[in-house]
Amino acid sequence: MLDKLHEKLGILEKNESEIQKKAAVEFGRAKEFARAKNRKDALQCLKRKKVLEKQIEEVGSFRVRIRNQMMILQGANADESNAMQKANSIADKTVFEINEQRIQEALSSIGSSAANFDDHESVTELEELERDKLEEQATSSGNYNHSSSSRNRKQPTSPNPHKRREGKQAAHA
Repeated sequence: MLDKLHEKLGILEKNESEIQKKAAVEFGRAKEFARAKNRKDALQCLKRKKVLEKQIEEVGSFRVRIRNQMMILQGANADESNAMQKANSIADKTVFEINEQRIQEALSSIGSSAANFDDHESVTELEELERDKLEEQATSSGNYNHSSSSRNRKQPTSPNPHKRREGKQAAHA
């Protein structure tokens, strides 16, 4: 990493030198146009010189940042083993917390799915199973009544299983 920063610093220094040369050329041209009383072209050259000077400032700022990064990395290299151990510890802790969170989310979604399940379908299915079992018992004992079993199956099921139960309880009472 430090090698790359050294390389970038060298490139920036070359760029800064080239930009300085271009700015000097623009200033020289501006002087020539001013001597020739060509005010318009002289102003254009001075504007380009200002733009180039702004670029020089930016390159200088980049160079300072790169030098600061280099100093930070050099200091970090001394503490690299401690930093790696801390980073690994933090990563392990984070992975553990994420896994715990996923488990909790899965458990809560299972509970909410069961709570939202439609009881009516389950009750209807259970009633059909009970009827089938009664028919099997009746068939095996020889007391099978075709008309009563077919009548039971053709009865419409109540959309609310609680009302159906209340009706059965009232009939038994």
